Amino acid sequence: MDTLTRKTLTFIISVLFVGWFCINAGNVLATPANLALGSRGDEVVQLQQSLNNKGYYCGEADGIFGGKTLSAVKQFQNDRGLTADGIVGPNTRNALNLSSDLKNTDILKQGSRGAAVVQLQNLLNQKGYYCGSADGILGVNTCNAVVKFQQSCGLAADGIVGSRTGAALGTSGTNVSTPSRDTTTVSRGSGQVRTIVATGYCPCNKCNYPYGGKPSYLGYPLTKGIAAVDSRVIPMGSRLYIEGYGNALAADKGGAIVGNRIDLCFATHQEALDWGMRTVKVTVYN
Repeated sequence: MDTLTRKTLTFIISVLFVGWFCINAGNVLATPANLALGSRGDEVVQLQQSLNNKGYYCGEADGIFGGKTLSAVKQFQNDRGLTADGIVGPNTRNALNLSSDLKNTDILKQGSRGAAVVQLQNLLNQKGYYCGSADGILGVNTCNAVVKFQQSCGLAADGIVGSRTGAALGTSGTNVSTPSRDTTTVSRGSGQVRTIVATGYCPCNKCNYPYGGKPSYLGYPLTKGIAAVDSRVIPMGSRLYIEGYGNALAADKGGAIVGNRIDLCFATHQEALDWGMRTVKVTVYN
């Protein structure tokens, strides 16, 4: 083989390799890294928000994968029949629906357009922050709805949907602000059953004076599935099952909720009035 032929073959092989790398590098680089104890950043914020929203309380979404987040991940994995190693790999990401959340790289602001805006508008409308029809245009109404949502969650109310606001909104088609659990598919394990006097309240100013418009004590929007408790009786952040009400998260407190009392949040004032005051069995899962 002469020198010219050898050089030609070398050039062709190099071109083919570069072409293969360009085609496949995007997929390789796009594969998200596993999250584990010690990880930090926006992806951890998204993970923590998703865990909290699903009832696996791991504390404030501070972007630091510490002991509480590790315990919450292991509990979630155990409940879903996954390897409970505390490492958030592809299987755990899929189970948490992290891949379906508004992406960390998507920054939506007034003037943005497209499918991501449609998803944003649908989520806002589902959660009661009405922004009009989901037309894919982030205009004044959508921006105002985003600001109201951010205020209710204790986020920076700038009307810009970045990683924190996107994670707080959760995934399409599910009301992740309500930290409910699917009793038909989730193994609850053992819990402590208490007989407790339960009352009802709603997000209105009358029920929450002088804190109307504020989120719960743990920072969740007030909606069905939030329970106010005396943390000396039921630890804050506990997952609950209330007879006649369903799943809830101990995420709020109130001046009148002292001792063997619980206050259950409802979507409307009338629903809270209809509940009235009842003595119910409450199962506490710490």
